[in-house]
Amino acid sequence: MSKPSLKYFACGQTSHNLALIYKGIPREQRVFPAGAFLFGHPDGRKVLYDTGYAPSMVGTGWFGRLYSKLLPPVIEPHETIDRQLIEDGIHPGSIGHVVVSHLHPDHIGGIRYFPNSTFVVSEQVIETLDNHQLRALSPVL
Repeated sequence: MSKPSLKYFACGQTSHNLALIYKGIPREQRVFPAGAFLFGHPDGRKVLYDTGYAPSMVGTGWFGRLYSKLLPPVIEPHETIDRQLIEDGIHPGSIGHVVVSHLHPDHIGGIRYFPNSTFVVSEQVIETLDNHQLRALSPVL
């Protein structure tokens, strides 16, 4: 049996002017990376935590357009979580569980690559899905 493993994958980034968020902070463009973590269990099971950005925000409605204006995502084709897993010799279909921390685009952008995985979310995430007011969530999730 092998050791447990944890690997980080950088799956795009965005940037934002901190002065627009915090009072008294000088204008500074800060980069915010999006990422995913892969936990490998010694028995071979794999759990992914978050999925990074999608290669495009097209089809996410007004919410995606607004998000792209405020926090423009930048992700190269080779940075999507599926491509990085394949590059590491891991088929996305071998991921048994995907833990989703919350529903921001930098955390759920790659869920489409795991149609056969079991998704693990908090009760609050389920409540958000059940009671959301954003039409953009329906086709994405």
